[in-house]
Amino acid sequence: MEEYTPTWLDAITTDSARTIAKATGLSHTTISRAADNPTPAPAVVVAVARAYGYNPVEALARAGLLTTAEARPTTSEASLRAISSRALLQELLRREAGDGQN
Repeated sequence: MEEYTPTWLDAITTDSARTIAKATGLSHTTISRAADNPTPAPAVVVAVARAYGYNPVEALARAGLLTTAEARPTTSEASLRAISSRALLQELLRREAGDGQN
């Protein structure tokens, strides 16, 4: 007997395809196809997530359309760490020069 593996849709709702269709404005066949597809259409995943108040990025990751690293939120500190020291210093010098583009 095959073990049940929850899908991306199970993480969002246990509603029927018809109920999800009403909530999203998509057809129930579109919902059913996306639920059964190993690579569902991103627009369907996002529509379902939004309709149920679920984070669309997390839904895309659960659907296998984004990696967990891609779905991870970025912080300004992490973004700054990715910039070279030279580029940071050049930006500081540009700002100190007072070109008015802060």
